[in-house]
Amino acid sequence: MRIAKLSYLKAVGVRLLAGIPVFLLVTFSATALSSLMPGSAAQLILGENATQAQIDALNSRYGYDLPVWERYLGWLGRLLQGDLGQTMFSQQSVAKLLVDRAAVTFEIALLAMFVSLLIGVPLAMYTASRPGGIVDTVLRAVSSVMLSIPTFVIVVLLGFVFAIVLRWLPATGWVSFSDDPIGNLYYVALPVMCLQRAPGSLFLQGEPQRIRCGPPGGLCPRCQGQGPADALYPDAPRAASGLSPRC
Repeated sequence: MRIAKLSYLKAVGVRLLAGIPVFLLVTFSATALSSLMPGSAAQLILGENATQAQIDALNSRYGYDLPVWERYLGWLGRLLQGDLGQTMFSQQSVAKLLVDRAAVTFEIALLAMFVSLLIGVPLAMYTASRPGGIVDTVLRAVSSVMLSIPTFVIVVLLGFVFAIVLRWLPATGWVSFSDDPIGNLYYVALPVMCLQRAPGSLFLQGEPQRIRCGPPGGLCPRCQGQGPADALYPDAPRAASGLSPRC
């Protein structure tokens, strides 16, 4: 158990270290792209009727009159101090906007995972106990199709069907759970439906096989002459007899 935990921590550390150069490359590219647009970013923000003095003032304020590398290093230094700056058009604090949106994102992600488990666990147990049946075949086919479709396509399709055609769910909007619990669930229903299909489909693809075949290196429960209940609850007889469950 300790070795597995150390391996997991090592894998996480390697992923985090590998993400640092990717983060630097992406953020520097985004900074450099602003210098490639026609005119200047300040002129784009202020519009065609802005005077040269206003454009120069905004360029100086955001550092658009500096070289790309100097502007990027300045942004990176402020980032390390927790200063994410302000949005260009609304002039709102980026950090405050991220904090405000984090609660919404966390709720949608948590509900999507909960719905995936609520639907996926019973279906996985049912198909594991009846392998090769009609339900097993249909669910595996549907989950394979759902996994092959990109998320942005699912969002467009479900939004078109439920928000535009049927008009059952809103495409946009938000209500806090503390203000209106029912209204909150009404507004998050569509994004939760879009997000839960991936983990739910993955669960239906892998969990029935794991239940049927048992742990890696072990014999299939059915090959040992066990029935559906033994395959689903392999430790139940041992626990009932007072023996320790298998590791």
